[in-house]
Amino acid sequence: MSQTYGYVEQRESFLSKYRDQFCNAGVWVDYNLDEGPVSKSGYVGARRSFKRFDNYPLDKLKQETGFPVYPWDGRTPTPVVDRKGRVLALLGGAPEDDKWPELHAEAAELLESNRCHLHQPKGSNAHRRGKFTALACGVTHGGGTVRPVNCAQHKDTLAVLDRLNSSKPFIRLSGPLCNVVP
Repeated sequence: MSQTYGYVEQRESFLSKYRDQFCNAGVWVDYNLDEGPVSKSGYVGARRSFKRFDNYPLDKLKQETGFPVYPWDGRTPTPVVDRKGRVLALLGGAPEDDKWPELHAEAAELLESNRCHLHQPKGSNAHRRGKFTALACGVTHGGGTVRPVNCAQHKDTLAVLDRLNSSKPFIRLSGPLCNVVP
């Protein structure tokens, strides 16, 4: 029997066959998502006392937050699961590809060489997710829209985003993301 949620159909066979196996192989943390601090909107986690855009060394994070460190090989897709078995995060991992670091270098070169062609709106380099430039592309259903719409961009920026997204390094980098969850 399957259940339909909007346009997405979840097959119980998939859930029973893979979910438990996948979660059991994950990193279980002593955390309950129901008790987690959230902002008033519920969209983002509530801020801690850390300064917004600072980087913290691992030792300082462990000392100030009590975060444990778990071993991970950096390759195997591994879920981080709370006490109730809910996936909080997914460590995607890198593919076993000797050319993977070269691919990142090519993508970084493309970003740098195209940076001067971007029309960056004010505030696009410092926002609630960090201090870096973030430009939207594709389709969104946020910002108060009542239906999915194309992300709006300046025509020069749109041309750069199209060029980057159709480049070989970006296509190859995004490929493994589609196959992270077994």
